[in-house]
Amino acid sequence: MTQERTLFIRFLRNRNEIFDDIKNEENLDRIIFGSGLTILFFSAIYGAIMGLFAGGFVIIMDMVKIPFLLLMSLYLSSPSYFVISVLIGLKMRFRQMLAILSVSYAVASTVLVSFTPIVFVYSVSESSNTIIHIVHYILFGLAGLCGGYYLLKGMSNFYGKEEKSRLWILPFIIGGILTFLVGIKLVWLLKPYFHYYRYFFEGLGIIL
Repeated sequence: MTQERTLFIRFLRNRNEIFDDIKNEENLDRIIFGSGLTILFFSAIYGAIMGLFAGGFVIIMDMVKIPFLLLMSLYLSSPSYFVISVLIGLKMRFRQMLAILSVSYAVASTVLVSFTPIVFVYSVSESSNTIIHIVHYILFGLAGLCGGYYLLKGMSNFYGKEEKSRLWILPFIIGGILTFLVGIKLVWLLKPYFHYYRYFFEGLGIIL
């Protein structure tokens, strides 16, 4: 547990050390596992506070759905980043790519959990579905931008000046678009936000 806490602090304060470890293929399993735990724990907290708007069983549903949303977006989109990188001739192993992506999602989750006081105030005092939707969209957007910036720095650090043509930007852009599309689809299927739904996957009719 102490090691994972140390890893979390490194996410925030010593990102260059994390990037160097990934580039040198050191501690990759620990980085991936620690990132997954960070995403799971912090996004579950955010989901619980989000669920206060509707209350009851929705709190538990959102505690499950928000981590599921983020982790599935991460694992479904990571092969696309890797394959596109390989096709254009970039030298990065899949575990390295997954580590960089995992850390960026962990940072996004950390930013999300820092927004929970704001979410709490709106969840317990707001009655408008429209306003609460807008608030969450903005907060998720800000967290996504922070995670994307971290990913951008990670990719830049990995390749440095070796790729003069900056070819790594292509998988970064395409992968980002695909991640957005996957996230939107999962949001529609999960409907994790504000009311009780009978189905865990509303669009597929799958009961929790």
